[in-house]
Amino acid sequence: MSGERAVRGAVRPQLSSPQIAGGKVRALASGGRLRDAHFPNVPTLAESGFPGLEALQWVGMLAPAKTPKDIIAKLNAALVKTLVRPDVISRFTAQGVTAASSSSEEFQTLDRNRGQAMA
Repeated sequence: MSGERAVRGAVRPQLSSPQIAGGKVRALASGGRLRDAHFPNVPTLAESGFPGLEALQWVGMLAPAKTPKDIIAKLNAALVKTLVRPDVISRFTAQGVTAASSSSEEFQTLDRNRGQAMA
């Protein structure tokens, strides 16, 4: 045995950066469509020979099903406005998170597609 072990997993950049930089862990691929800004030299899954495969973590804001559309629009507008603030972007970046926003409809489609992919 070589003393090396193959391990797979997804970890946040602030946890894995020191190990990758120190040569203790080797990043094989990032899960997004684009290379991760924290690891620009690490190829995406598609670049590594797995086109169409993504492995992303995301968080969304949900409301009860019968919430009026105007309330959803106000909440979404406030969220979009917040996610572009420099102080918010800075805090997310420090945690290895890339903030993105979408419309309510786009998020519903994303949520539905991810649920189908997991089934």
